Amino acid sequence: MERFNAEMDPIVRDWASGNTGPEWMQASAGKKTKRITQLIRRSQTFREEMLDHDTLMLETSDAYWMNAAQIIEIQPRKTAVPAPRPGPTSTTVNASKTPLPSL
Repeated sequence: MERFNAEMDPIVRDWASGNTGPEWMQASAGKKTKRITQLIRRSQTFREEMLDHDTLMLETSDAYWMNAAQIIEIQPRKTAVPAPRPGPTSTTVNASKTPLPSL
């Protein structure tokens, strides 16, 4: 993790906060939230040490299939963001195995 953080900390620090989409998307994504995508391209440590050696999720699950990876840095905000509602096109991931609250 130290090597990964060393590679990514400067990118996270300089990354613009927020979302440039419509207002509803900005409110839901967080105006102060940073989302850094393409970790495979940005971090040699992520590519060669984390993905290749099953260190990401196997402590909390039997298997995983990664199709996207990103760093999400969330800052305090003035208003609460409603919890996402599972629907026909969404999947809820619960890696902690703790029961999810009813919505």
